[in-house]
Amino acid sequence: MRERNYAKQQVMVIYEKLADDNVLYQRFGMLENKYLSDRERLEANSEAIVYMEHQRLANCPLCGSEIIEQDDVDLEVIVQANIAEI
Repeated sequence: MRERNYAKQQVMVIYEKLADDNVLYQRFGMLENKYLSDRERLEANSEAIVYMEHQRLANCPLCGSEIIEQDDVDLEVIVQANIAEI
């Protein structure tokens, strides 16, 4: 009888560990999705900056308004920050 109770306890311990591992696995999956989303956002941001650098005389592709260059924004710094974060 003792052996049977001990075996039951061991099975319960294993099930608890499996449940904990499953929760961690799901959390890492969500974290991976978040990192991939962030990476895509940063890459899109860098692409937009490259587009703006090459199309300084063009209008905004989204709204059609004139793109006004601002001296206080250093696009290269933004690109380098994106690369560092990726």
